[in-house]
Amino acid sequence: TLAMSLVPFLITSPLLWVQFHCVSLISLMSNVLVTPLIEFVVVVGMASEGVTALLPFLGQFGLSFCQGLMIVINKIALVSQSVPGATWNLPHVPIGIAMCILTASVVWLIPETIPHPKLRISVILGTSVLSVTFLITTALLPSPLHLIFIDVGQGDSTLILTPGGHSILIDAGVPEAGKNPVIPVLKYYGITQLDLIIVTHFDRDHVGGIPIVTNTIPAKRVITNGHDVAYPDYHLSPRDRLSEAPLHQLLRIEQGLTLRLFNLKSSLFSKENDHSVITKLEYGTFSCLITGDLEAIGETAIANDYAPYLRAQILKLGHHGSKTSTCELFLATVSPQIAIVSAGRHNRYGHPHPTVMSRLTRHRIPVYRTDQQGAITVQSDGRAFNIRTWYEK
Repeated sequence: TLAMSLVPFLITSPLLWVQFHCVSLISLMSNVLVTPLIEFVVVVGMASEGVTALLPFLGQFGLSFCQGLMIVINKIALVSQSVPGATWNLPHVPIGIAMCILTASVVWLIPETIPHPKLRISVILGTSVLSVTFLITTALLPSPLHLIFIDVGQGDSTLILTPGGHSILIDAGVPEAGKNPVIPVLKYYGITQLDLIIVTHFDRDHVGGIPIVTNTIPAKRVITNGHDVAYPDYHLSPRDRLSEAPLHQLLRIEQGLTLRLFNLKSSLFSKENDHSVITKLEYGTFSCLITGDLEAIGETAIANDYAPYLRAQILKLGHHGSKTSTCELFLATVSPQIAIVSAGRHNRYGHPHPTVMSRLTRHRIPVYRTDQQGAITVQSDGRAFNIRTWYEK
């Protein structure tokens, strides 16, 4: 029974690692319970099908009994899945490394694949050394800053991965059919806990996915614009250590990397969009400004009050490139080299609006769009930066 549990675990784990970026450790235990039940279901089920023609009542009884056992098996799986630490999220690895691990596992478990002992040992050692060397080298090499503008359709979500290992999520899009496209991205990068979540404001296409994310991958701290009470549908759990962004706040995340937050609290702003928390990321000489759904009235106010802090190399356009955002004054104040738009393909709002695109063209600012290029990743060493899109991978 132990062998029948161990072999599938070793064979499938590399494949699960590559495809789903996780490994289920609890399966070693749950399979010990489930495997005998599955064997019993197969035998009794086949026998019941065989006798159904002659003794329908007996056959139906056997199949009903099998159905009950399947409910028990499913319950074991669900309970096992809920055990803390049952599943380990692992960072992405190349398919070649996963195949090396799979090869070593198969050759070790099934000696007949390579009958010659010395050759078998050489294959196992060679693939194992290659895999371990890659993993150690990857862990020791200095990591650049990663900014991932996640493709969440007609919504917004940005993941920041710092060189020091901190993970920060700004918004989480809209859940789709009870799921969230942000979670696979977090698992891809091996994130088991977020250091910080920033909820720019409480529009559904920004905050809708936050509860699903925090229920799957906990956060040490959540910062919002302070409008939680007005939006009870998205009320966040107290365990997430909620705090309200002040008018102007500087967060020192690690050596050389800071987040500067702005929160326009004036009652003159009637729209929730203009109460978006604005985030300025600064790493060395590299900088990026993320504006939520800030519109022209809010852009004008922040440009007048905080102009010295707003200049940035990359500007995440407000409100998905809506015509009500990215006004001339704000664009001139930020003076970005690159513009990013997060919008859904063929969205009914016409985002990004042609007026905004023309404005960016006049300023000779290249535009990257999630609706056309998928997820957009920016890497920086604190000086230079490069951009890669999902469809270019």
